[in-house]
Amino acid sequence: MTNGEKWKDEIVRIAIGSDMRPAIKDGVPISCRSIVCEDCDLDGGECSSKFVLWLYDEYKEKPKLTQREWHFLEGLKKGFICKTFDGRVYYTYKEPSIDGDKWVLAKEPHIPWVLTSIVGNFDAVPTGSYLAIEKLLELEVKR
Repeated sequence: MTNGEKWKDEIVRIAIGSDMRPAIKDGVPISCRSIVCEDCDLDGGECSSKFVLWLYDEYKEKPKLTQREWHFLEGLKKGFICKTFDGRVYYTYKEPSIDGDKWVLAKEPHIPWVLTSIVGNFDAVPTGSYLAIEKLLELEVKR
Protein backbone atom coordinates (compact mmCIF):
# COMPACT_ATOMS: atom_id res chain seq x y z
CA MET A 1 0.00 0.00 0.00
CA THR A 2 1.34 3.47 -0.88
CA ASN A 3 1.11 6.62 1.23
CA GLY A 4 -1.45 7.93 -1.28
CA GLU A 5 -3.64 4.87 -0.76
CA LYS A 6 -3.28 4.95 3.02
CA TRP A 7 -3.96 8.66 3.44
CA LYS A 8 -6.30 9.43 0.47
CA ASP A 9 -9.33 10.46 2.56
CA GLU A 10 -7.23 12.68 4.84
CA ILE A 11 -5.46 14.26 1.85
CA VAL A 12 -8.79 15.09 0.19
CA ARG A 13 -10.17 16.52 3.46
CA ILE A 14 -7.12 18.75 3.92
CA ALA A 15 -7.07 19.86 0.27
CA ILE A 16 -10.77 20.79 0.31
CA GLY A 17 -10.58 22.46 3.72
CA SER A 18 -7.50 24.57 3.05
CA ASP A 19 -7.42 24.82 -0.75
CA MET A 20 -3.79 23.64 -0.58
CA ARG A 21 -1.92 20.38 -0.82
CA PRO A 22 -1.04 18.90 2.57
CA ALA A 23 2.27 19.13 4.36
CA ILE A 24 3.76 15.97 5.88
CA LYS A 25 4.83 15.80 9.52
CA ASP A 26 6.30 12.54 10.86
CA GLY A 27 4.86 10.71 7.85
CA VAL A 28 1.31 12.00 8.40
CA PRO A 29 -0.51 14.54 6.16
CA ILE A 30 -1.49 17.77 7.92
CA SER A 31 -2.58 21.22 6.76
CA CYS A 32 0.32 23.12 5.21
CA ARG A 33 -0.86 26.23 7.04
CA SER A 34 -0.45 24.54 10.43
CA ILE A 35 3.31 24.02 10.16
CA VAL A 36 6.43 26.00 9.29
CA CYS A 37 8.41 24.72 6.32
CA GLU A 38 11.41 23.72 8.43
CA ASP A 39 9.23 21.28 10.42
CA CYS A 40 7.70 19.64 7.34
CA ASP A 41 9.09 16.31 6.10
CA LEU A 42 9.06 17.83 2.59
CA ASP A 43 11.23 20.85 3.49
CA GLY A 44 14.11 21.83 1.26
CA GLY A 45 12.39 23.34 -1.77
CA GLU A 46 10.25 21.77 -4.47
CA CYS A 47 7.80 20.50 -1.86
CA SER A 48 5.04 19.95 -4.45
CA SER A 49 7.28 17.53 -6.36
CA LYS A 50 8.35 15.88 -3.10
CA PHE A 51 4.70 15.49 -2.13
CA VAL A 52 3.93 13.60 -5.36
CA LEU A 53 6.91 11.31 -4.78
CA TRP A 54 5.79 10.76 -1.17
CA LEU A 55 2.32 9.72 -2.43
CA TYR A 56 3.91 6.84 -4.36
CA ASP A 57 6.27 5.76 -1.57
CA GLU A 58 5.38 2.56 0.25
CA TYR A 59 3.46 3.29 3.46
CA LYS A 60 5.42 2.29 6.54
CA GLU A 61 3.64 1.51 9.77
CA LYS A 62 5.09 3.48 12.67
CA PRO A 63 6.92 1.26 15.12
CA LYS A 64 5.24 0.60 18.46
CA LEU A 65 6.39 -0.66 21.83
CA THR A 66 4.79 -3.46 23.76
CA GLN A 67 3.38 -2.64 27.20
CA ARG A 68 6.21 -4.60 28.78
CA GLU A 69 8.89 -2.75 26.77
CA TRP A 70 7.35 0.65 27.60
CA HIS A 71 7.18 -0.07 31.35
CA PHE A 72 10.78 -1.27 31.33
CA LEU A 73 11.95 1.87 29.51
CA GLU A 74 9.87 4.12 31.74
CA GLY A 75 11.71 2.70 34.73
CA LEU A 76 15.13 3.33 33.18
CA LYS A 77 14.36 6.78 31.72
CA LYS A 78 17.86 7.18 30.16
CA GLY A 79 20.30 5.17 28.11
CA PHE A 80 20.16 3.31 24.82
CA ILE A 81 18.53 0.17 23.47
CA CYS A 82 20.77 -1.51 20.90
CA LYS A 83 19.87 -4.30 18.49
CA THR A 84 22.84 -6.17 17.08
CA PHE A 85 23.00 -7.55 13.55
CA ASP A 86 22.07 -10.99 14.87
CA GLY A 87 18.96 -9.61 16.64
CA ARG A 88 20.20 -9.56 20.25
CA VAL A 89 18.90 -6.60 22.26
CA TYR A 90 21.01 -4.74 24.82
CA TYR A 91 20.57 -1.86 27.22
CA THR A 92 23.56 0.38 27.82
CA TYR A 93 23.74 3.65 29.70
CA LYS A 94 26.43 5.10 27.43
CA GLU A 95 25.96 5.66 23.71
CA PRO A 96 27.37 2.73 21.71
CA SER A 97 29.22 2.87 18.41
CA ILE A 98 29.77 0.54 15.49
CA ASP A 99 33.26 -0.37 14.33
CA GLY A 100 32.85 -1.98 10.92
CA ASP A 101 30.34 -4.76 11.56
CA LYS A 102 31.04 -5.00 15.31
CA TRP A 103 29.34 -3.15 18.14
CA VAL A 104 31.40 -1.28 20.69
CA LEU A 105 29.19 -1.19 23.77
CA ALA A 106 30.03 0.71 26.93
CA LYS A 107 32.54 -1.11 29.08
CA GLU A 108 33.21 -0.64 32.79
CA PRO A 109 31.85 0.87 34.94
CA HIS A 110 28.60 0.00 33.13
CA ILE A 111 28.10 -3.47 31.67
CA PRO A 112 25.40 -3.80 28.97
CA TRP A 113 22.37 -5.93 29.81
CA VAL A 114 21.09 -8.53 27.35
CA LEU A 115 17.33 -7.97 27.17
CA THR A 116 15.89 -10.13 24.42
CA SER A 117 14.60 -12.95 26.61
CA ILE A 118 13.83 -10.70 29.60
CA VAL A 119 11.81 -7.83 28.14
CA GLY A 120 11.12 -8.43 24.46
CA ASN A 121 12.44 -8.06 20.94
CA PHE A 122 12.08 -4.27 20.75
CA ASP A 123 10.78 -4.37 17.17
CA ALA A 124 10.83 -0.55 17.16
CA VAL A 125 14.65 -0.62 17.11
CA PRO A 126 16.02 -1.46 13.65
CA THR A 127 18.47 -4.37 13.48
CA GLY A 128 22.05 -3.13 13.54
CA SER A 129 21.02 0.13 15.17
CA TYR A 130 20.31 1.77 18.51
CA LEU A 131 17.86 4.34 19.83
CA ALA A 132 17.84 6.58 22.88
CA ILE A 133 15.30 5.59 25.51
CA GLU A 134 13.91 9.14 25.50
CA LYS A 135 13.05 8.72 21.79
CA LEU A 136 11.58 5.26 22.29
CA LEU A 137 9.29 6.54 25.03
CA GLU A 138 7.72 8.92 22.46
CA LEU A 139 6.44 5.94 20.44
CA GLU A 140 2.91 4.60 20.64
CA VAL A 141 2.29 1.50 22.77
CA LYS A 142 0.58 -1.55 21.24
CA ARG A 143 -2.87 -2.16 22.71
